[in-house]
Amino acid sequence: MSTIAGPSVAAEPRFSRPTAPTETHRLAPNALGLPSVLFCIVTGAAPLAAMMFNVPITVLGGGFGAPAAFLIATVVLTVFSVGYIEMARRVTAAGGFYTFITRGLGPIPGMGSAILIAGCYILFTAAVIGVLGCFAATSFEDWFGIHLSAWVYTFASLAIMSVFAWFHIELTAKAASR
Repeated sequence: MSTIAGPSVAAEPRFSRPTAPTETHRLAPNALGLPSVLFCIVTGAAPLAAMMFNVPITVLGGGFGAPAAFLIATVVLTVFSVGYIEMARRVTAAGGFYTFITRGLGPIPGMGSAILIAGCYILFTAAVIGVLGCFAATSFEDWFGIHLSAWVYTFASLAIMSVFAWFHIELTAKAASR
């Protein structure tokens, strides 16, 4: 009976030192400082400014029931905030709602929520850019007498935003820290 011998292997140390990773995954130096983070938090208050435009429409449509609608929305958002904070204490992984929903309800509802919120962000962005073009067209016509279609301002703003994104120009965080 013959035995098959494997290739000769030189003796390797049993315990070797781990090698340092060639690439570290962390935030770039000076990417975000305290002023940048604070400014981003302040810009998070933009929905409060948006409420100035929602209140007249809500009162027009709801009449005397409008204050009750705001009260109910406040209660619901307060309960949501408490739950969100408690989840954030227990689930420390990155991913926001996707991580929370995946941990609580499973991967299929988690992925469904991720796709849903991505779609909502895309629709919201398209709506905001469309409104930007409309408001820019009326404002430039009133202020300077320049009459251009709204789509011209929409595509011009898209071009400017694309250039900023391509060159990683961050106006929201960088302008406040100066």
